[in-house]
Amino acid sequence: MKRIDYHDLLLRDFLMNLGRAVAVFMIVTVLFAVMAADLRGEPLPLGGWFLAAVLDAVLPLSLLVATLFTVGPRAHFKELNALTSAGFSMFQITWPLFAVAAVAALYSWLMILGGGSLTGPASVTAGEVQTSFHAGLAFPAANIFGVAAGIILASSPNRKSMYSGFLAAFFVVVAYRVVDATIQILGRHGVLPPVVAGWLGTVLAAGVLWWMWKRAGL
Repeated sequence: MKRIDYHDLLLRDFLMNLGRAVAVFMIVTVLFAVMAADLRGEPLPLGGWFLAAVLDAVLPLSLLVATLFTVGPRAHFKELNALTSAGFSMFQITWPLFAVAAVAALYSWLMILGGGSLTGPASVTAGEVQTSFHAGLAFPAANIFGVAAGIILASSPNRKSMYSGFLAAFFVVVAYRVVDATIQILGRHGVLPPVVAGWLGTVLAAGVLWWMWKRAGL
């Protein structure tokens, strides 16, 4: 099979898995938003811009899950081992997935410029405004992180099944969100400079993923 044919097949499978993941997470997010608005007695603007913002919010996790379900079976059947043994790096094998993640990151930045992101709470103080601004600028990188984390978890020799990989991915996302949210709280209360609070979680995540990628020999 030619490399371009392999990449076409990989991209097709990835986009199909991504579409399913996006649909599921968007439905769940919208339902929770509707219930929360109902409890507060407030109307929820279920328009195109709201759905675009929901898409922006769920893309990182959707990319991670789609990567698991795309790369996982290929790792399970030793397909990746064969390609790496032939001299291809993991990035050369999976670059179409990173290309899709880059498009998702661009979409997220455009949403930030348009003021439609759902990634931060309403800001009332100067520290909160600046921290939310920098956190918003850093958020699109989560799309790249989703694909990288998915590849690391899916290709791990310790992964026993697709569901164990999904469980590990869930804990990775929760850990990242908790650490990032904690750092942002410190920035909003003046403990950390806003620019540090907005970017530190993303920088730490990038460092951890880089270390995991190298440690896995990818």
